[in-house]
Amino acid sequence: MKLRYSLPQCETSINIARNIARKISILVAISISSALTSPLTHAVGLDLLTNLNGPQDAAADAIQGADINGVRPIIDDVAGKGLCQSIATGTSQTGTVKSDKPATGELGTRCAWLVGTADPSLGLPNLGISLAQVTQALQQVVPEETEIMGSGSTDTMHDQNNNVNSRLQFVRTGISSLPIAGLHISGDTLTGGNAGEDVSRLGVFINGDFATGEKDSTFNESGFDFDSYGLTAGIDYRFADSFIAGIAIGYSESEAEVDDNLGSTDGEGTTFTVYGSWFKDNFYVDGSVTTGSYDYDGKRNIYYGIGDTLVARTLESDTDGDQTAWSIGLGYNMDNDSLSYSFYSRLEAVDVDIDAYRERVTAANSTLEDGSLNNDWAMRVDDQEIESMRGILGAQIAYSISKNYGVLQPYASLEYQREFEDDARVTRASYLNDPFFDSGDRSYVVELTTDEPDQSYYQLTLGTVLLRPGGTQWFVNYGSLLGLDDVTSHRFTFGARLEL
Repeated sequence: MKLRYSLPQCETSINIARNIARKISILVAISISSALTSPLTHAVGLDLLTNLNGPQDAAADAIQGADINGVRPIIDDVAGKGLCQSIATGTSQTGTVKSDKPATGELGTRCAWLVGTADPSLGLPNLGISLAQVTQALQQVVPEETEIMGSGSTDTMHDQNNNVNSRLQFVRTGISSLPIAGLHISGDTLTGGNAGEDVSRLGVFINGDFATGEKDSTFNESGFDFDSYGLTAGIDYRFADSFIAGIAIGYSESEAEVDDNLGSTDGEGTTFTVYGSWFKDNFYVDGSVTTGSYDYDGKRNIYYGIGDTLVARTLESDTDGDQTAWSIGLGYNMDNDSLSYSFYSRLEAVDVDIDAYRERVTAANSTLEDGSLNNDWAMRVDDQEIESMRGILGAQIAYSISKNYGVLQPYASLEYQREFEDDARVTRASYLNDPFFDSGDRSYVVELTTDEPDQSYYQLTLGTVLLRPGGTQWFVNYGSLLGLDDVTSHRFTFGARLEL
């Protein structure tokens, strides 16, 4: 569904908000006298919505109040009241007195409309939409797209590690983008032999990659489609017959579109890597350290209601993040005539910090008293820290085919990957127009919990390498992650390497 508005239109929501506030105040006043003797034991308001997922439930907690004994307060349990009642009565559930912001009344109105539509018996204004549509609206009024930033960032850093590891495999063996032994360069000819013989001491490389895939919707997260693009270039030097070190820079972009037009997240960043490898005979040890900075842009779309009750908003955000990563691995290469085998293991760690940010409204179908766009549902999102540590075990087989134009080497590899940082993350956000936040009251913070990362999965890679006389190498491969519960991912990598 696309947003169907372009110019702000005024709505007469000020008087509506005042009327709603008076009605809610009356209900609350009645509840204060009855709460001590007749606690609420049946569902009211948003509790009438069934099968809420994680983000919807988090939104309902902030709007109507958190569950107490399985029931959300709306009338009797004033102590646990949500934003709907708190804005109307002027005090939070902890007794904090409100400090109005430009759209505090509008936020209270929006909350009351959702509660009243879910439960017409409360006598609150009604949006005129179904319970299913109220449920969908709850999904829209929290910033789910922020969770994509974290997961995408760790994947990007792991991809940069893979590009550098690919380069190290080649300088050890003289032929491949992955662990392959058995060939080396000798002048303008290609022959069998030990890795590293007659290979130039100075080399450069450039890799490009494109990935696409999708994540299915789960209880905690909306589904989304994603695309990413990356480029890594580097230069290295063979300081000794058994040791090489170099530097690389990387650039990457990512795009994710949340299902049902709920929003999107774009990321763009650069990385710098220092890497090295020590090898003796067929055994080797690799290591690398990477640091990077990223810019993120987010968009959240809100569209619910009909006619005069329509609420249409576009909220945008931007923030920055820093990333660090390290990788250490070891392996063993062996060959038998034209066949080459490799067995390897690797440990990779990524740490990502994303700065806090505030949403801003860039399109709305209503305005505030001062003529500005209505930012009633805009939120502030706390900073985030995301950690990932993966252990990898892999094996590869390749076959060398000599041609008059060079050596062609198709290969296949299979990796088992184990994620050790497998806890769910919690992202915290609050409404900019929460009138209690500035006093230090965090009663209405929305907590969004991510899915737990998959612990164990596999990566299958198929590709081919062409090594030309003189040492120039061209390669292309395809990789896919297997065994993930809710994610489908496809990656295409291509590049060139030159020995100078």
